[in-house]
Amino acid sequence: MKISTIRKSIIVIFWLLVWQLGALLISNDIVLAGPYEVCLSLVGLIIKWDFWKTILISLGKIGLGFLVAFLSGVILGILSHMSDFVKDILSPLISVLKSIPVASFVVLLLLWAGGESLSFLIVLLIAFPHIYIGILKGLENTNKDILVMADSYDFSYFEKCIYIYRDALRPTLLASIETSLGLAWKSGVAAEVIALPDYSIGTKIYMSKIYLDTPMLFAWTLVVILLSFIFEKAMMFLVKRAFNVKPCPSKGRVKNEKTASFKEVKNSIKTQEGEAQDIEVIEKINDINVAYGENKVLENVSLELELGQIYTIMAPSGKGKTTLINEISRRTKHSVSMMFQEDRLLEDYDVITNVILGATNITKGECEAIIKKLLPAECIFNPCNNLSGGMKRRVALLRSVLRTSDYLILDEPFSGLDDESKNKCIDFIHEYQKGRTVIIVTHEEDDEKALNAKRLDCI
Repeated sequence: MKISTIRKSIIVIFWLLVWQLGALLISNDIVLAGPYEVCLSLVGLIIKWDFWKTILISLGKIGLGFLVAFLSGVILGILSHMSDFVKDILSPLISVLKSIPVASFVVLLLLWAGGESLSFLIVLLIAFPHIYIGILKGLENTNKDILVMADSYDFSYFEKCIYIYRDALRPTLLASIETSLGLAWKSGVAAEVIALPDYSIGTKIYMSKIYLDTPMLFAWTLVVILLSFIFEKAMMFLVKRAFNVKPCPSKGRVKNEKTASFKEVKNSIKTQEGEAQDIEVIEKINDINVAYGENKVLENVSLELELGQIYTIMAPSGKGKTTLINEISRRTKHSVSMMFQEDRLLEDYDVITNVILGATNITKGECEAIIKKLLPAECIFNPCNNLSGGMKRRVALLRSVLRTSDYLILDEPFSGLDDESKNKCIDFIHEYQKGRTVIIVTHEEDDEKALNAKRLDCI
């Protein structure tokens, strides 16, 4: 038995003894019933069908109220995140539901809806704002850089929900569920005490008070505590299981288009012209100007990029290297696969999931074989948050290189790598270039030589 379990058991026994000692000192069951008398009353309840019928009806109303609150909170929270109009419309309602006293709710709903459905409605109105706020906060706190990465790699909205938003929601949603469940049972039973519907726990508690049956009152209170505990544990277990499922696609995104090599493009043009000419395929990007306030990062920058060539961008920090490649990515008419300066990985997912979500035209088996070229085999199914910084960098490189594109733009892909790993990555880029134009931000001239690259002297 674990030490923590023994410790908790000792604490429970201590307070039971304090309770029993208090009951013995007072020696009046009407004022304070002891644990022994409460257990006798509870046993007497359990053997009756009326007890179980009462439990089922109360549990059904309170549980249904919470489930409706949960579903409506999730749906409306998502809609509010997607639309500021929906968020503004719901804002006054949420403020009212959070601030209005439970007693006011009970009295108003008792007048409008009657006693039989009162506990269901109270639980719904009490739990809903907590779930809604938990969903909205979780979505709003989602890492923006990861969302930019997802858009860059053409994640569908469903994939964003499964791989990004779901994990962002975990802390806020679990906290809101835990809070709202406690309030749901307290407010639901309190509503039953006031409305006195047939076969309800609240009615039984009220009748125990009327007949001065304190042991029975304690017994029903204990039942409420146990039901609340069991319901909360069951709900939290199901939600945590949903969060812990880590799906992995069986293959990368399918793209029909094939990126032609530079030689294939030139040969195609020569054939159309009817004669062999030395034709270069050039893309021009002119007049790049970027400023943040009065700080001009890039001013009148123009580029001529030969398709199929490897380029490097080298400049001191703060000169706008990342800004430049972002502008190239935004302005080019060609498809782009981007490796960001930060890894921007799905940290809770394994290596192969991260790579295959970005890759195109590749099966899971093929992807696994290619990953082994840059990473040890035992890393493939490890979550990225267990990897070293250099390993994460290689995962990000694999993801970008294995995506079908015309341009491959890599922002400091070799940072944090030792010489052996760097050389493997350079060979890997050459092997999987496949005619693409490659632009690499680096600080090392040796990288430029190893890549056999031209330098873009524009900043």
